[in-house]
Amino acid sequence: MPSRSTCGLQVAYRILRRMDRNASCLLCSVSIKRIKPTMNDSLYRFFHLQPSLLVTLTHDVVHIAIAVLILVVGWWLSNRVGAMFAKALERTHADPTLPPMLAAMGTWAVRVLAFIAALGEVGIATASVLAVLGAAGLAIGLALQGTLQNIAAGMMLLLLRPFRVGDVIEGSGAAAGIVHEVELFTTRIERGDGNIVFVPNSQIWSNPVINYSCCGTQRIEVDVELAQRKDVDAAIGHYNEKHPHSALKYHSPREFRRSMIQQP
Repeated sequence: MPSRSTCGLQVAYRILRRMDRNASCLLCSVSIKRIKPTMNDSLYRFFHLQPSLLVTLTHDVVHIAIAVLILVVGWWLSNRVGAMFAKALERTHADPTLPPMLAAMGTWAVRVLAFIAALGEVGIATASVLAVLGAAGLAIGLALQGTLQNIAAGMMLLLLRPFRVGDVIEGSGAAAGIVHEVELFTTRIERGDGNIVFVPNSQIWSNPVINYSCCGTQRIEVDVELAQRKDVDAAIGHYNEKHPHSALKYHSPREFRRSMIQQP
């Protein structure tokens, strides 16, 4: 028979086990109650914020699509504007050097406007974009002074037109030849050997240039050597008979006699 002390210990052990089970169940219920509100809050936020998120994404996608459409239409329109400028100037019988340059300037002007409009559609402030473009333009201008000089010289050549397409020019800054086209940066000249030379506009503008095609009459000096006993008038008459349209009929050449030193 177990003693009274042993029975008391068994009863106490059973009571403690029951208390432990009750405490574990209480903790589990508390943790479940804590988890359930957290999950409910997350699900509530997800399902209630999803419509606004979809609206925001749809709004952004629409604006991006409109910006891309503006760029595509602006690029196409710029090419059309350039072609229209070129055709309009050709109808006015303007100098052949003007249509390509003005068409290029009009094309790039429309493209820049389309780019700025696309940035404004996306939501980027146009004023800040213009400020950044101005600062970038200043930096690029300082770095590319020679290139900008060529552009300015090309515009001055088009406005003042010291020569035109088809003229024969020669200068210290330009190769002698026939002018084919004055572009935004360079001037195309065909030399006498048939080769094409691209001369920077700044070199042509900053140096003297001789235009052989601007005047109808030109004077060319040709040295002709005759023996000392030959008659100069007879030689000129013989030349005029061979070349009846020569300018020697109207302007008599100067006679220059050089003393001959006979070597022993």
